Amino acid sequence: MLFAGYRRGDANDPDGYVASIAAVLSMYEPELIRRVTDPRTGISTTEKFMSFMPNSGELKVYCDQQAERDARLQQYRKLARVERMSLPRPSPQPGSRANLWVPANAPQYPTMIAKASSESADKLDYRYDIGGIWVTLSWIADLPMSDPSSNAMIERMAAE
Repeated sequence: MLFAGYRRGDANDPDGYVASIAAVLSMYEPELIRRVTDPRTGISTTEKFMSFMPNSGELKVYCDQQAERDARLQQYRKLARVERMSLPRPSPQPGSRANLWVPANAPQYPTMIAKASSESADKLDYRYDIGGIWVTLSWIADLPMSDPSSNAMIERMAAE
């Protein structure tokens, strides 16, 4: 498979070249040989050997690197799994679900203040801040967007 991936071979002694490559490959496990000679993943996919066939020494170095990699992976598989500890979730605080900032000069601000002041408002959904209020996105999404007074862009489009 290894030789089929190249256009032509430039070995001075083709039979000797094949014998030396076979001798090197015979030192390794069949799975490693398959991976090294595979035209999709093997030595021929490395930049240095995309155009020229490797000599037996270069092939041995590549195979040794792959064998070392396999040995490292085998060691990693033997390691005990690490039990990861996690902190408990913090208890919900007022405004912990608030994810949208509504500044005091926004047209929606009075509506948000009124909604926060109502008895049905969940304290997790809003929190007051300097210059505005934080609310959940759903509070804004519930507003009718076709009302020109609630959206400056719609107001401009309605005027045209």
